[in-house]
Amino acid sequence: MLDLIIVLLYLFCLVFIGLYSSKVKSYDQYGAGGKQYSAIIIFCTLTSSYVGGGFTIGLSEKTFSYGILYILAMFGFSLKEILIAKYLAPKMAYFQKNCATTGDIMELSYGRIGRLLTGFASIIVCGGIIGAQFAACGNILHTFFELKFSHGVILTAIVIVSYVSFGGLKSVIRVNVMNFIILFIMIFLICFFSLYKLGGVSQFLTLPPKSYFSPTGNLGYLALFILFVSFFFGETLVPPYTQRLLIGTSTTETKKGTLYSGLVSILIFSAVGLIGMVSYVLKPSLEPNLAFPYAVSEVLPNGLRGLGVVAMLAIIISSADAFLNAISIAIKKDIIEPIFGEKNTDLKHKLRSSRIITIITALIATIFALSTESVIDILLYSYQFWTPFILVPLVAAIYQIRTSKETFLISSIAGIGTVILWNSFSTYSSPVKGSLEGVVLGIIVNFIVFVMLRFTKLNRAQK
Repeated sequence: MLDLIIVLLYLFCLVFIGLYSSKVKSYDQYGAGGKQYSAIIIFCTLTSSYVGGGFTIGLSEKTFSYGILYILAMFGFSLKEILIAKYLAPKMAYFQKNCATTGDIMELSYGRIGRLLTGFASIIVCGGIIGAQFAACGNILHTFFELKFSHGVILTAIVIVSYVSFGGLKSVIRVNVMNFIILFIMIFLICFFSLYKLGGVSQFLTLPPKSYFSPTGNLGYLALFILFVSFFFGETLVPPYTQRLLIGTSTTETKKGTLYSGLVSILIFSAVGLIGMVSYVLKPSLEPNLAFPYAVSEVLPNGLRGLGVVAMLAIIISSADAFLNAISIAIKKDIIEPIFGEKNTDLKHKLRSSRIITIITALIATIFALSTESVIDILLYSYQFWTPFILVPLVAAIYQIRTSKETFLISSIAGIGTVILWNSFSTYSSPVKGSLEGVVLGIIVNFIVFVMLRFTKLNRAQK
């Protein structure tokens, strides 16, 4: 009963923050958070946005089965954030004043077609992730409190919509900061108590199979390389992460916040991975996907177990709300306004329409979460329609490398076409399930075609 009360108080706090943040003075505050945030706030909101169910429950599942291999592979994501901090964040000064979405950036280089196609790609990638996070919360509430899965999904959706729709990005960032503090503290507490229950570090180093501590596990160096590259590219510059590059008071603050996030992710991934490995030693017969929930329910003492459940919800909710806000803003600014125009510029009207879009989007995501059996497969599928399609022209746009709309269209079609052909006809048997070889190949093809077409046009122009 105490654990349930703690969880309900947490959910109430989320709703309260949403209502408290609902008094926005401009649409810029609602859609872009006012672009007033320091490095520490960017660090907190960015980290809590990507440390979702896949990077916690999913990672502990994989380390339960394969050991340290998946921790090392996850460092591909960390490296990517560090490189973005060094090479892309400083370039965002040109866009911070007038851009709030990825589509805003793309329109500056490729016109309205760039904005529209980016908007549709945002819907696909964000929609898959939102549905997956809603379903994950439903599973957690069902596992710990025997609440029906459907009721858990609906409750999660209602809570998230209550603050995302009222306060927009402003309330999302406030919730993200609170959730970051919760998840950061609890992940390391769960890790500590897991080791304590096992008997200490010495026991951890001697009891697991030797392959657990091999960089390649039982899969080999090719598997490690494929996974590392997959995590490096899988979520690169998806809408919420690009959004975080636009909300700082300066590019210096944005750079520092992104860098801190990349560095701290190394610690978080290591702790989460260790939790999965300890769960294997404690109960080898356990279903791998239950490694993280098992640690919460079995190793935490009374009084902390409820906070452990809150941490699991915080991890997933912070990812879901970030993507829900991003998709709602993208639908309004990158699809509806370019097609139909902004007929009414009144603040109340713009807020009302944005809130309606958020509610409708969340409703669709809820239906998706309730009707899809294999959410993780859809999640991986949705990734394939972002980086092979948008990443190369987006990086070019950030670096203000000007080219034609035709170059954008042809190279993007080449990238996504490569993924489709790979999935349809490739007989390659990957050493690891869920890796994104087709995505990486699509990015490479997109890049080659983009560069070739741009230089061809430059040569013609010089002649």
